[in-house]
This record gives sequence, structure tokens and C-alpha cells, in this order.
Amino acid sequence: ALVQRVFLAGSVDEPMWKVACGYLRALRAVQQARRCLRLHRADGMEVQLRKEMENPGCEGWSPRQYPKWLVLEVDNDFTIRAVQAQVAVALMKQEGDGDESNRNTNSLLQLNMGEGKTAVIVPMIITAAADGQRLLRVTVLSSLRDSNARDWQFRIGGMLNRRVFALPCRRDVAVGEKEASQMLATCNTALKTAGCFVTTPSHRLSLENKSVELAHLKDSDA
Repeated sequence: ALVQRVFLAGSVDEPMWKVACGYLRALRAVQQARRCLRLHRADGMEVQLRKEMENPGCEGWSPRQYPKWLVLEVDNDFTIRAVQAQVAVALMKQEGDGDESNRNTNSLLQLNMGEGKTAVIVPMIITAAADGQRLLRVTVLSSLRDSNARDWQFRIGGMLNRRVFALPCRRDVAVGEKEASQMLATCNTALKTAGCFVTTPSHRLSLENKSVELAHLKDSDA
């Protein structure tokens, strides 16, 4: 209750924020120590143990700027690594750095397998970018859509209390005023609750084509 009041609500007084932040940092340290012990006792986990011990936490990011990341760490029992924070911030920077020349441009970042793209980085982006002021849509391969959506709902649905929404669309499905109103209501709910949509390239393209088709039909009727 204290964490949700301080980190998920609006502005709070400084002393309360420091208490909650210190509490979460302490919990994270305990979790990390337990992970190190498990890795130390396991066979063939030297590389993972070294990575864990070399990660002091909050490298490349600040709880003051991204407070929900601290909640995400404790709720999912991991510590964000510097490279993960670097990738997450770089992916969000185009929309949030205030530089108009960087907005509405495409970018491509590469990360090795096993570095936490799905398990860590995307949940980080969802919790930070879906802020109740803009809709967030994550596009994944059709074969990964269901498993990714389940995983992300599990990771952000605890203390963060976030939801993952689906908005499937096919060109052969009729969309009238009722269906459009339902889609709008879903979008408004996702916006108000700081949720995100998980979609596929085919659903995304179908939605775009469907909007063009309906706009053309409206113009023809007029």
C-alpha cells in the first residue's frame, strides 16, 4: 500500500518518497543477495554470478526519473543492468527528449540473445512510456503475440497494476458504429489505466487499411 501510494500515485512529499525508495532499495538488495547465493551453489553459473555481483543497481537510470522501474525490479526479482537501461532509454528518447529533430524517426537497436529484451527491457518501456497521456502499442511477431502478452501482463500486473490489451483487426470483419465505439472505449480505458496494446504486424496493417477504407466510404456517401 505504501509503495502504491508513493510511486504509483501523483506527487508526494519528499520524506515519504525517501522512505519508500529506501525500502524498495533494501528489498532489492536482499533479493539480489539471495540470487547470488543460489547461483553460487549451482554448477556452471559462474558467468551469471559475476554479472549479478558486478551490478550494483540503478546504473544508467535514476529512481527519481523512473520510479516505477524500482517497483518493477522488486516485483519481479531482478536488478536492471546498465545495458538494459541504456537500450530502454534510447528507445524512449525520441519521444521524450524534447528534441523535435529526433521525433517521428525510425531507429534500430541490436542486443544479444539472453540480455533481457522481452523479460526486462519491454516491461521497463511499458511502465515508463504508458503514462496515462499517450497510448502505447507494442508490435510483435504473430507467433509470439500470446506468449509475450501473457508474460508482460504477469510482470506489470502486480504492484504496478497495469493491464495488457488486445485490439485484433482483420480486413474481412465488418466495422460499424457499434464496433468503432467499442474500439474507442477500449482505447480510452487503456489510456486512463496507463495500459498498453500488444499487436501484430498483420493486425496493425489491417487496422490502418480499415480506417482508410471506412474514411473512403464516408466520403463516397457524402
